[in-house]
Amino acid sequence: MRYLKLILALVLAGAVLAACTTPAPPDTTAPQVTLVAPAGGTEVELGTLVTLAGTAKDAGGITGVTVLVDGAAVNTVVPTGDNWTFDWLPPAVDVYVVSAEARDKAGNAATTDAVTVTVIPVTTPLTTGSIGGTISRAALGPAALAASTSVAAAAKPAPIEAGQVFVAFKPGVRDVNFGTTGTATAGAFTFKPDGSFTFAGSDFVRERAYPTGGGLSLYRTSALDEAGTRSLVDRLRSSPLVADVFPNWILSTTAVPDDQDFELQWGYPQLNLPEAWDIETGATNRVTVAVFDTGRFDHSDVQWAAGGANFVNWDGEVPGEGTIDDPHTLGGGSPHGTHVAGTIGAVTNNAAGVAGVNWAVDVLPVKVLAASGSGNIEGIIEGLFWASGYNDPAYGGHVNANIPSVINMSLGGNIETFCPASLDGLFAYLASVGIYTVVSAGNDSSPADVYFPANCPSVITVGATGPTALRAPYSNIGPFVDVMAPGGDSFARDPDGDPLDGILSTINGNGYGFMEGTSMASPHVAGVVSLMLAHDPSLTFTQVRQRLHDASVPLTLDECGVTTLGLDGLNGCGAGLLDVAAALRGDVLTTPRAFAYAIPYVEGSPVPVYYGDLPALEKLAQYKVEAASEGDGTFTYSLAGLEPGTYQVVALELRSPEAGISTIDRIGMVGAVAVAAGSTAEEDLTVVPLYTLLPVTP
Repeated sequence: MRYLKLILALVLAGAVLAACTTPAPPDTTAPQVTLVAPAGGTEVELGTLVTLAGTAKDAGGITGVTVLVDGAAVNTVVPTGDNWTFDWLPPAVDVYVVSAEARDKAGNAATTDAVTVTVIPVTTPLTTGSIGGTISRAALGPAALAASTSVAAAAKPAPIEAGQVFVAFKPGVRDVNFGTTGTATAGAFTFKPDGSFTFAGSDFVRERAYPTGGGLSLYRTSALDEAGTRSLVDRLRSSPLVADVFPNWILSTTAVPDDQDFELQWGYPQLNLPEAWDIETGATNRVTVAVFDTGRFDHSDVQWAAGGANFVNWDGEVPGEGTIDDPHTLGGGSPHGTHVAGTIGAVTNNAAGVAGVNWAVDVLPVKVLAASGSGNIEGIIEGLFWASGYNDPAYGGHVNANIPSVINMSLGGNIETFCPASLDGLFAYLASVGIYTVVSAGNDSSPADVYFPANCPSVITVGATGPTALRAPYSNIGPFVDVMAPGGDSFARDPDGDPLDGILSTINGNGYGFMEGTSMASPHVAGVVSLMLAHDPSLTFTQVRQRLHDASVPLTLDECGVTTLGLDGLNGCGAGLLDVAAALRGDVLTTPRAFAYAIPYVEGSPVPVYYGDLPALEKLAQYKVEAASEGDGTFTYSLAGLEPGTYQVVALELRSPEAGISTIDRIGMVGAVAVAAGSTAEEDLTVVPLYTLLPVTP
């Protein structure tokens, strides 16, 4: 009983105590939370872990810290003590807004200030460099060089005059003291005061000393036949005392006469001459064109100039060919020269016969080929001097008073070497005094870099097309060709031959006939040049040549039909088929494109780039880019991604890339370009026509 009272007392005491205690208030205090990493504005590459860290404190304890990215929960971590951390992998390249939210045990929450984290693409270490710059044209001098590195023509070599050689000694060689013996020795030569010399057991008498700066002279010996003369020329060429030497080649016409007919001068529309005649017929300024050929037959439909000359027999050595002042072709001889003259300057708009390219021109006959159609270099050289107005006593007072502005030479031969420097110097001199020479390319269907005078840099060389505007199959090709013009092709459309597809012009007997050959193509262009000079007499040789190039439409590789081994991708038809109206206006008929190539050095040296390599540059060069046109004739280029090293940079400006590469196209090169990782090498290239860079000596 006593124990029961005690228990009741304790219960009552507890109840009274409970009734007197106040309950604790709820926890509403937000926790303290910070975001100390990353710092605001942090930038990282994609794939990099971003460590988020901070502190979180609360008297009642923290249940967790939630990481927020762009307001969305990414993960929740439990702090260790007062510190929390989380490694976050950004999913993509972007700018992210990052914050953290802490929550205590009472459910209170607090959020940190947000920071931005920028995720960028992965950047690889700079291991490559680049080359950039401009591509622009170089200004050309008046005697731009043109020759060929192509295969020599397989045609039969031109014959030569036995025992006759042209020699130019180097300066000072002949400045010797003859002493008491009347002779002087220099090297293997023994000289005499009269200009003769002895060499290799043969005595050479000086026949002619020409008024050239190089001292060119013609020598004669009776001790050698043709083979011996060729051998002697080779020995003289190897002498260190000789500047230039070549035999007295015998050249021939470059046309094949065909059946006679009338009318149908299809070549004129092919050249766009009808439109050109609306601009110039030749009447603005009357021009003289000299025709170096077989002489003249009198013809009522040819505008023959008064005068002329005969250098087949000017010194009386070819009996029957006439005197120096008689340029007429012997009866029964080749009408080649008269045919050429009619193309240049037939009487036109007279309701009779044929038309000439130039309606108001004087055609000056200079006979350098005999009735057979052949003549030697000696006569041609004399004719060039005579035509220029040179008064030599040997001409007997027969001086030319009608100086031509244009010379046409539809002749040539395979001389088995490059154009002799002395002869090209003569053509260059004539060009410098306003006499421009146009020549035929030859009819060997070969890359005739050995075909004189077509291979001389200072002449304009013309290849031939047929009536379908394709290259005539006989026409020579190669880097020396400037333009193409109608020469005829009787088999172009008829396998049995059609004479109407030749070139119709004047012939002997006051008649008309068809011929074909590059001999017929050349006078078309000679006539065009005379029209250009009639329209603008101030044009220089370089300007005339450039206008002809600009006003020509490139033949495609198929149209040109060059099949020579090793020349694949090269266009041997020069600038292409001429448009005369465009030439008179100064139009440019193509829109050039430019390309830059980078070729790494191999073992410290540049890789040689030859003419025949150009179509394969894309295989040879590891890096290529098409340059951007600036609209003013210049281009800019940038070759990127180049491995560090040394490079050769090649620039090509192509008039028509689809038509292959022609020597009228332009090239520029620069070597030893150092490329470093992460940097750009600045290299500006100057491009010049390919024909200016090709060799002119063996």
